[in-house]
Amino acid sequence: MNILYVDDEPNDIHLVELFINTTPHQLVTTDNMEDARNALSEQTDLVLMDILIGNTRAGFDFVQQARQVGYTQPMVAVTGLSTPDDIQNCLSVGFNRVLTKPFSILQLAEIINAYAQ
Repeated sequence: MNILYVDDEPNDIHLVELFINTTPHQLVTTDNMEDARNALSEQTDLVLMDILIGNTRAGFDFVQQARQVGYTQPMVAVTGLSTPDDIQNCLSVGFNRVLTKPFSILQLAEIINAYAQ
């Protein structure tokens, strides 16, 4: 499975890279929206998207734009925004699931395995 992970926090990117490198999946990471949009034109099976990029909620705009142009693959919000309203907002703009930070490797693995089936 080809996974795109968008986050502007280097430590979070490194953690996800370490885990994915132990799996048969391929990972592309980026820390900005322009590269993320370009990566969607590749064969991407799962998108993991931080909501807060550059101190704005750019992840919301990204998923809405992707859905508007017909992107149907699963998209998971990866965020520190964890109130019930925050989670509902993520789902209402087009994310399939929400992974709240800080997350464990087991939580990440569960989400990836769910979509790898």
